Amino acid sequence: MRHKPIIAITGDSLRHRYFLHQVAPRVHARTAFVEASRYPAPPAANREARSAWNWYFERRAAYEARRFGAAARPPGPPAPTFIPLAHGELNTPATLERIRDLDPGLIVIFGTSLLKAPMLEAFGGRIFNLHLGLSHHYRGSSANFWPIHDGHPETLGATVHVVNPGIDTGAVLACAPVGLDPGDDEQTLAVKTLILGCRLMTETVGLWKSGRLRPHPARKVGRLYRMSDFTPEAVLRVRRMVESGELKQLIEERDARRP
Repeated sequence: MRHKPIIAITGDSLRHRYFLHQVAPRVHARTAFVEASRYPAPPAANREARSAWNWYFERRAAYEARRFGAAARPPGPPAPTFIPLAHGELNTPATLERIRDLDPGLIVIFGTSLLKAPMLEAFGGRIFNLHLGLSHHYRGSSANFWPIHDGHPETLGATVHVVNPGIDTGAVLACAPVGLDPGDDEQTLAVKTLILGCRLMTETVGLWKSGRLRPHPARKVGRLYRMSDFTPEAVLRVRRMVESGELKQLIEERDARRP
């Protein structure tokens, strides 16, 4: 059976390009809207917190460059047509009309601004989001950071869900935790959620194409974190966990409990 086109919407950082590399060719997405990312550094309470913020993002940039460096190049065939969007342009009437003109059967998204009512009303039930967290534990922003911060690395994972007016509350299409290994740190764990999530999204779209996709309501609503919660002080907590060995000990304890 022939389907209407699939389009992707994501951000412009290396992790978002990795998503396009892994998902777009496999699901035959014809068009990719790439939204300019903006993640301003919030004020820090002190010099130690500011140093921790820089430490975290420098480590993230270095690790993602090693793992995802090839994603800096355009994805392989069949490569989508790229349409750049300025920050704040995603929910404009002009963008909505551009997407309408493409007449998509499905929209897959990752790392975008929150979609507003006109977009959801136009494509209700046809937007699948990759959330880098287990939505029944953590919702919202940086959901692959907060399980580490809160001392629960076993709740790291990825969810693919239907987008609805809530934040990561739509029907669940796929969900799985990541594996924990003794050599993991805050960066390897975060990247594992993306690698897993890309696989789940690809599998989910395959089920959708074959008519075998079975959404199910979220079994519970996880704690919501917003971008404003991700502060230098929160990052400082994780830095101390890494450098003191606390995170390593947590991972080893959780790993030992696995059957």
